[in-house]
Amino acid sequence: MSHISKNVKKWIPLRLPSVSSLTRSSKPRWYNVLIVFLVVLIVLDHIHNFSYAEFSRLFHDSDDLDISDSDLMMMDDEVTKSPKAGNFTEVVLDMNDRVPTFKLATKSGEKPASESDQGLNQLYEELHLQETCQRDSSTIVVDVGASLGNFGLYAAACGCTVYMFEIKKELITLIQSSMNHNTFTSPPVNVFNKAVSDMPTDSTIDYRPPDDAAADSISIQTIRLDDVEWSATSIYILKIDVEGSEQSVLRSAENLFAQKRIQNVILKYSPWLAEQTQEKPLLMYMRRDLKARFIYSLYPTTPTLYGPLVPMHFTTLNEQLSQSHAETHIYASFDSKATRSSIKSEPFASYKP
Repeated sequence: MSHISKNVKKWIPLRLPSVSSLTRSSKPRWYNVLIVFLVVLIVLDHIHNFSYAEFSRLFHDSDDLDISDSDLMMMDDEVTKSPKAGNFTEVVLDMNDRVPTFKLATKSGEKPASESDQGLNQLYEELHLQETCQRDSSTIVVDVGASLGNFGLYAAACGCTVYMFEIKKELITLIQSSMNHNTFTSPPVNVFNKAVSDMPTDSTIDYRPPDDAAADSISIQTIRLDDVEWSATSIYILKIDVEGSEQSVLRSAENLFAQKRIQNVILKYSPWLAEQTQEKPLLMYMRRDLKARFIYSLYPTTPTLYGPLVPMHFTTLNEQLSQSHAETHIYASFDSKATRSSIKSEPFASYKP
């Protein structure tokens, strides 16, 4: 028998009588009571400081618990109660799918789908967004229909001057919370609770999400991009996600386009959601009226950009998306210095949906 085993055998009979005698005693000594009390306090304090994430990792391989890796990641996210956000718990996520990383305040704890969009991520690299803004922090990036602000906040993390426009006050609150978590200040990050529209600035409209007929309408003031007091003369990127009202946003910036002050446009393209009052198809409007030099389509499942598109491709793309009620992103270059070789791309005909 080993030395350890002998000691254990000796220890057990020595200790058990002491414990049993303590429990049998009707009048335990005061220092025994004090020791037990202190032990209980230490155990309770340890349990209190043991996080849910640590507890889950401890039992992650156990057959008795069904906890996924995504659940563990959620437990590791910072969770705070927003005093202004209404009746929901604000979940702050670490957005680390691309560099630079930043924190994003959300309502549900789910990352926006655009964060895993391979086409968009490739385009940001092609445009050298981080390098451009680090070289010149006055570079302007505009996010219309900002939602949670994930693109605008990414641009801010790159060092850009950012303008975000969002209709819903609840989302504005989350954007402002994200700014606090990232220590972004205003300026250079500017947030507007307004609807970008070709109507006269400061008009009042009633907005209802086109995909939710049961939703309450929101009364909101409008603003034209032509009327914004920009901090620099040129806009490097104008990104638009407004559920079918893209042409109204572009019309609100016709003076900016005429003055060659907008270099690049990125927009979510859903032709089946487009406003019925459009005078002409959106892509044709961008090409002929706004004088886009090159237009490309990009998709979430591939890092390849397809184009440049020509008018015969517009009809094919519209039919593909309308039949399946699918969405894609469109990138248009308005930079007078841009050439076909400025963006790496494949012919549009080579894309297989």
